[in-house]
Amino acid sequence: MVMSKFSSRIANQVVIENEKSDIHTYKVNMKMAIYLCKKFYRANKGNGKRLMRDIAKYTEPVHPNRKDERNIKTKSFVGFTYGISA
Repeated sequence: MVMSKFSSRIANQVVIENEKSDIHTYKVNMKMAIYLCKKFYRANKGNGKRLMRDIAKYTEPVHPNRKDERNIKTKSFVGFTYGISA
């Protein structure tokens, strides 16, 4: 719990550089941020500036008002006797 709070605080401080021609805004990939913070915490000589640069490398685009719904299909029941020959 403490590590996730630490990681989210660090990820919020990361500056993401965007080009003006980009369509999307970007946010930090939290899974990689937590992994890198754990790695930083376990290292004997951790460098905070390097940690911030490494986290800034892992970004993902934000898609606001996305309308593409998932196509979920229900699976039919398969009886237990399907493998038994008559």
